[in-house]
Amino acid sequence: SAEELDEIRKAQEAEKADMGYYGSYAKCRNLSIEEIEANIKAGKEYVLRLRSDGNAENKITCRDLIRGNIEMPENIMDVVLLKSDGIPTYHFAHVVDDFLMGTTHVIRGDEWISSYPLHEQLFRASGLKMPKYAHIAPIMKLDGGENKKRKLSKRKDPEASVSFYSKAGFPVQSVLEYLMTIANSNYEEWRMKNPDADMSQFKFKLEKMPVSGALFDMDKLASVSRDVISKMSEETLFDEISVWAKDNDEKLNAYITASPDKFRESIKLWKYNGKKVRKDIAKWSDLSEMFPYLYGDGVDGYEFDEKLTADERKEFLSAYISAYDHKVDSSAWFDGVKAVGEPLGFCPNIKEYKANPDAYKGSVADACGILRVAITGRKIPPTCIP
Repeated sequence: SAEELDEIRKAQEAEKADMGYYGSYAKCRNLSIEEIEANIKAGKEYVLRLRSDGNAENKITCRDLIRGNIEMPENIMDVVLLKSDGIPTYHFAHVVDDFLMGTTHVIRGDEWISSYPLHEQLFRASGLKMPKYAHIAPIMKLDGGENKKRKLSKRKDPEASVSFYSKAGFPVQSVLEYLMTIANSNYEEWRMKNPDADMSQFKFKLEKMPVSGALFDMDKLASVSRDVISKMSEETLFDEISVWAKDNDEKLNAYITASPDKFRESIKLWKYNGKKVRKDIAKWSDLSEMFPYLYGDGVDGYEFDEKLTADERKEFLSAYISAYDHKVDSSAWFDGVKAVGEPLGFCPNIKEYKANPDAYKGSVADACGILRVAITGRKIPPTCIP
């Protein structure tokens, strides 16, 4: 009864003994079959327990597929197998269910390592072959100062939910790629040697999993995702972004739906810088945040360099608009910026400007910067060169 269990706890506290239902503290472990039958017939509430044959002085070895051999004392506790309502505990269900399902390997969190002696005893007492075990470390995150870490929590942390990544617009491949970097210590080395290989070609090994909790790093995920996205074709980008925007970005979805061809063309603006592939985008939600002048409500602010006054910027922009020709190629466009800027004090030669910066308002690079910010609001946008 609850009262009897409470008396056992008090006795163990007084004697400074290990807590639990075992040995001489296990009041009912030596009842005869007749006594047990009489108690049941009398309507007494009961549970079914393991009658442990363990000895705390003896050791057993858990041959863990991740951690290697772990030596622990035998189980001595007469643990509950069936509760008073007839429902089995996890320990008993683990043995019965995994045997009936033909389970050969059990991969579970490292909080279950301490249960191994009990499970070994239950399998042995049942005459059943034990599966092999691999106890994985939890994923950790930084929490507070001084690099304090704690277990990633489904209750506290949105990033513990799959929906978090879907809503943010991380491609599935990006998330899988990142998870592999924290799941196997040799994955990043393999990826560097095989940059274009399918992930399925990597030989995953349990012994390469971390023993201590891997730190979940959102910045690293973003970096991995930028690389994954940079390798996607324009058509794949169009398809994936279209599917995501339908459920997650009303304005972007409206833009794509109204002008699919225009959206296809806009992808080139942020995917390429000349012939070079850019790596600005880590997730689809970045599009409206980074490029509101393309997909959002327009420019909401200007990141102008304060080394030039507003009047100096306006003077250059007015001159540029008057001279602008949208038919020119990139080389002619750059020459045009030089031609407009030089009379206004912008040195057309970068080396000359660096040799004597006080002689000029700025360089041709500063002039290009004025154009970028005026058009996009940002210092580092997609290319503005036609």
